[in-house]
Amino acid sequence: MLDTVMALAAQTTLSAGGGNTAVQEALYLSNLASKVTVVHRRDRFRAEPILQDRLPAKPNVEVIWNHVIGRGYRRAGAEEVGDGHSDP
Repeated sequence: MLDTVMALAAQTTLSAGGGNTAVQEALYLSNLASKVTVVHRRDRFRAEPILQDRLPAKPNVEVIWNHVIGRGYRRAGAEEVGDGHSDP
């Protein structure tokens, strides 16, 4: 377990979505990873307000608004983050 945590500390991680689960995951990962990027297809979160308030307090969390994760990302790594108009 410690090996996994140590490896994650040097990683950049990604959380996709704007609901409670995505924001909670980003908050959790922000305590372990060096950087967390949240990609959300809208211009605001749907998560509970208390979760939304906690996210900006994390200096290693970046939010990319109005974008979706393209198919290239799911298949081969971080190759594509689109502008919200990617093919499904």
